[in-house]
Amino acid sequence: MTRYCAIIAIQLLLVDRASAWFWHSDQSYTPKTYEDGLYSQSHRKYWIETKQNLRLQYLGCRWSHTSAGSEGCREDESEDGTVYWYQMANCRRAQVVYSLYGSDGSYESCQKHSFLDTFVTLSGLEEFATLMGTYGQNSPISYNDVYDLPQCEESADGDGTYEAVGCSSNGRFTIDKFSDKYCLQYEETVSDLSYINKKLQRISCYDCDTASDNGYDDNGSSSLCEWVLSESASCSPIDADICGNPTNGVLKKYSLNKYIDSDQSTRHGKYLIGSFLLGVSGILFLGVMM
Repeated sequence: MTRYCAIIAIQLLLVDRASAWFWHSDQSYTPKTYEDGLYSQSHRKYWIETKQNLRLQYLGCRWSHTSAGSEGCREDESEDGTVYWYQMANCRRAQVVYSLYGSDGSYESCQKHSFLDTFVTLSGLEEFATLMGTYGQNSPISYNDVYDLPQCEESADGDGTYEAVGCSSNGRFTIDKFSDKYCLQYEETVSDLSYINKKLQRISCYDCDTASDNGYDDNGSSSLCEWVLSESASCSPIDADICGNPTNGVLKKYSLNKYIDSDQSTRHGKYLIGSFLLGVSGILFLGVMM
């Protein structure tokens, strides 16, 4: 028994030393400003700080979760900020899907070797167009193009239905009619929004890394990349076909010291070390018992 306790004590000491080493060692290759919580769930902050060229490639429309709280299924929130579970789970709107490309050189042509990730917006088409028009240079789309599009509003037909921006089966934006006030029960498409889709298709290898004439905002952000990425989530082909990437890979591969953020790499390292020591513990335990 004493021998087994000694083995456990040694293992705990190893885990503590290994965790401490991993926690401090990863800071050597992490930019000092990388701890910004705005990008804490991804490596996108690293790209913004280090890539010489970043480009957006518009892919299409995806019916996806929304973070907006001013219309449709989130308008009936309670005073304490909570919502009914079924409203939270099903609050979806038409979102913009795009790929991000980047390189370390002075030229970027959005080729397969420079693909970084695919993203889907969280605040809908109107917010995306507003950011493009505000922070992009010579943007093909802006707030003026989309401000009057319905956002889950009662139809002017007076038939008790509701209209909102939706997505077609081929990934194009539409105006759809819904039977419920949360715009979740689709009925029919009333407009193909061809003029909007044509504008969006012009976002092809679009330079999003250059500050616009508007300069810095109150939070210190200056580039379109910073703003669009902060309003987006990573999009995987496992979730939707439109989120596919040019490498045809389901899982994105990044070297540990290059594209994974410090918190994420620390967690991965601890899990790896813990799993290894757990296996060693099992072997030693069997040895003691035999």
